Order: sequence, then C-alpha cells, then structure tokens
Amino acid sequence: MDNGIGCVILAAGRSSRLGKPKALIEIEGVSLISWILSRLTKVGLRPIVVTREGLVEKIRDSVGDIEIIVNDEPELGRTGSVKIGL
Repeated sequence: MDNGIGCVILAAGRSSRLGKPKALIEIEGVSLISWILSRLTKVGLRPIVVTREGLVEKIRDSVGDIEIIVNDEPELGRTGSVKIGL
C-alpha cells in the first residue's frame, strides 16, 4: 500500500555521544532504521532517508533499496536535513 505520502527520516548525525550511528544499532537482530522503515511502509508512507556520505552504503546494506539523499552539509543540523529531504 502506497498512499503517496512521503516522510523524511533523518540519519545524518555524527552520533558523537553514542559512538556509532543510531540508525544502525540493532535491537533483537534488526537495525533501528529497518524497524522504522518497515512500520512506515506498512501504513503506506513513502520514506526518504537523509544521511551523510559515510553512511549511505551501510544504511543501504541494512535496508536494501530505499531512496537515500545525501546531506553534504550535516553541520547545518536537523533543519538542513529536513530542507534537503523535502
């Protein structure tokens, strides 16, 4: 089911406090981003992931074929990522 409504998942942070990308943390063997994407697509949303260059392949390996947009300026913070995603 795809109702044509998009949504933006922000995954461009440095995760400096955690030490590893939050999107790739596994809970019961499933990455957090996979878990989020599965719930969003189940309700018909069309997710777009905004991330930084160094995470594109890792996220793609975790979730497969999904639309990913690279935020070339992650230092602009969440607002910059939202702007790029929209």
